[in-house]
Amino acid sequence: MNKLLLILFVTSFVGCDAQSKTGQNRKAVDIERLRLKNYAFCMCLNRTYPKIDSITNDGSPAGYFELSAYGIPAFEVIDSLAVAYSRKPYKSKYNRNLGMMKCLDFYNSKELESAIVELDSVLDYKRIK
Repeated sequence: MNKLLLILFVTSFVGCDAQSKTGQNRKAVDIERLRLKNYAFCMCLNRTYPKIDSITNDGSPAGYFELSAYGIPAFEVIDSLAVAYSRKPYKSKYNRNLGMMKCLDFYNSKELESAIVELDSVLDYKRIK
């Protein structure tokens, strides 16, 4: 009986530890996904406003790239999506540019979310902290 209790205790302890590590990994992956999503927003702004130096010379996209555990193919996919989204017509009823609105819509789009989840395949899990 005591051996059975000991086995159950050890098994449940090991199981909790594995769940804890899985939870930590999930949180780390979520952080990486958010960085890639933030990179996407920055790139959309860069593509939407290519002539505004304060945006195009901003180092934020490079910063997200440097911090990321995603491989270069992920950034190529995101860049392509950002270019495509930046070309979408967004005009107000008074014919004003709605570039910020467009990029926020891109940031919150299901298209971007789906792409980022699929890009987990090029995530370098060894680089996740």
